[in-house]
Amino acid sequence: MLKTLCAIRLRLFFDALTGSGRRRKSMGVLYGALLIYCVVVFGGLFGMLFWALRPLSDAGLDWLYFALAGILATGLAFAGSVFMTQQQLYDAQDNQLLLSLPISPMAVLGSRMLVLYLYDLVLGAIVLVPATLAWGGEAGFWVRTGLSVILLPLFPLCLSCFFGWLIGLLTVRMRYKNLFSVILTVLFLGAYFLLYAKANAAIQAILTNGQAVAETVEGVLHAFYLFGRGMTGEWGQLLLFFLETVLLFALVCWVLSRTFIRIATTPRRVARRAWHLSEVQAGTAESALLKKELGRFFGSSVYLLNAGIGALMMLIGAAALVVKRGDVAQAAVQLARLSPDLMPMFAILILCFLCGMVDLTTSSISMEGKNLWVLKSLPVTPGQIFRAKLRAHLLIGLPPLLISDAVILWVLRPAVAMGIMVVLVPVAFAVCSAAAGLVVNLRLPKLDWDSEAQAVKQSAASMISILGGMGVTALLAFPCFVFSMAGTAAVVYFSAWTAVLALAAALCLRWLDRGGAARWAAL
Repeated sequence: MLKTLCAIRLRLFFDALTGSGRRRKSMGVLYGALLIYCVVVFGGLFGMLFWALRPLSDAGLDWLYFALAGILATGLAFAGSVFMTQQQLYDAQDNQLLLSLPISPMAVLGSRMLVLYLYDLVLGAIVLVPATLAWGGEAGFWVRTGLSVILLPLFPLCLSCFFGWLIGLLTVRMRYKNLFSVILTVLFLGAYFLLYAKANAAIQAILTNGQAVAETVEGVLHAFYLFGRGMTGEWGQLLLFFLETVLLFALVCWVLSRTFIRIATTPRRVARRAWHLSEVQAGTAESALLKKELGRFFGSSVYLLNAGIGALMMLIGAAALVVKRGDVAQAAVQLARLSPDLMPMFAILILCFLCGMVDLTTSSISMEGKNLWVLKSLPVTPGQIFRAKLRAHLLIGLPPLLISDAVILWVLRPAVAMGIMVVLVPVAFAVCSAAAGLVVNLRLPKLDWDSEAQAVKQSAASMISILGGMGVTALLAFPCFVFSMAGTAAVVYFSAWTAVLALAAALCLRWLDRGGAARWAAL
C-alpha cells in the first residue's frame, strides 16, 4: 500500500506542475528549463560562497568548511519546506478520505514525506554539490559526497516535520490561523534578507575568527562537527552522523504517526460570534463581488503571501527607507556625481519589479476552482466580475506603491520631471500587470487544483505572469544603464514606457470587454 500511495503522490505532484492534456509536454519543458535555471543560478552563488571559504584549509579547519556546508544545506531545505510540510501532512484535502480507508496512518505519512524528502534533496544538493565541487578530492571523497547528498536531507526533513507538527498543534483550534502563518513567513523572509545582507561580513568573520567559529560549531552543533569530520575522511564520524540522523528520522515518524489522526481530523471551526439583530443595508453587485475577492485574498495564507508579497515588500522597503534616510541621502549625493537621475531610475525599476510580484489577478479565476459554477450562476455580467478582480488587485497593490513613492520623493528629492516619472511609471506598470494577469489567467485557468498552492504558485498563468513581469522590468532597465540616460533623455524614455504600458493595459481591458465574455462563458 505504501508503494501505491507513493506512486500516486508523485503522480499528483508532477501533474500539479505540468498539468494535463495538450499543454502537458510544453509545461514540462517550461518547468524543466526553469528548474535548470534556478539550479545554475543558485548553485553558482553557493559555489562562489564556498570558493571564498577555501582558505579555511590553510588554518587546518577543513572540517569546518564542510560543517558550514551541512548547516547551510540544512537551513535552506528547512526554510523552503517547513510550511509545505504543514500543508502536505495536516492540511491536505484528502486526509479525511484516506483515513476512512483501511490504510495505516504511517502509510499516508510515508507517501507524503517522500515528496517532502525529494524537495529537501533538491534544495540540499543546491548547496552541497557546489561546495564539494569547489573543494575537490579523491574517489573516496566523491563517495562520501554521494552519501551526504542522499542522507543529509533526512535531517532538515526531521526539523520541518517537527515544526510542521508544532504549527499543526498550535493552529488546529486557532481562530486567526492565516495571520499566524503570515507572521511566521514574514519572520523567515526577514531572517533570509538579513543573512543575505550580512553574507560578506559573515565570510570575513569566519575567515578571521575561524578557531572561535569552530569551537562554537563543535560545542553547540556537534552533529555538524561529526559531518564535517566525516567529509574530510573520517568514515567513523560520518557513519555516526548518518546513524544519528536515521534514528532521529525514525523517532519523528513514530511521533507523527501517533498524533497524525488527532491533528488531521480535529474540526477547524472553533470560534463563533454571538448573533445580534441589526439592520442590514443592501449593497451593489460590484461591492459584493469586490468584498468576495478581498475576503478570499485575506482568508488564504497561501494566496496572501504569494500574491501580495510585493505589496508587503514595498511597505517594508518604505519603512527601511525612512529609518535609513540619512545613509540613503548620502549615497544619493555620491551617485549624483555620476548621474543626478541614477537613484530615481533605480527606484523606478525596483518599484516596477515589486509591482510585478503583486499578482492577484493571475490566479483570481483559478482560485474559483470547482466552485466556478456558483459565480457563473449569479445575475452579474462577466464585465462586473472582471472589474471586481481588477479592483481587488489595485486595492492591494496601489496603496503600498503610493506610500513608497511618497517616501522616495521625500528622501531622494529628485527633479520635478523625474519625480513625476517615479510615480507614473510604476503606477502604469501596476495597472498593466493587473489587466495582463487577468487576461493570462482567463486564457490559462487552472480549475482542477487540489490545494490552493497549485492555483497560486504552480499554474501556467502564474509562471507566465511572474517571468513576464521580470522580463519587462529587465527590458525597461537595460537601455537606462547601457546608454547612461539622464536628464531630458531619461524623462523622455520613461514617458515613452508609461505610454506603452498604458496602451498595453488599454488593449487588455478592451479584450476583456469583448473577447473575455466569450472566454468566460466557455470555462
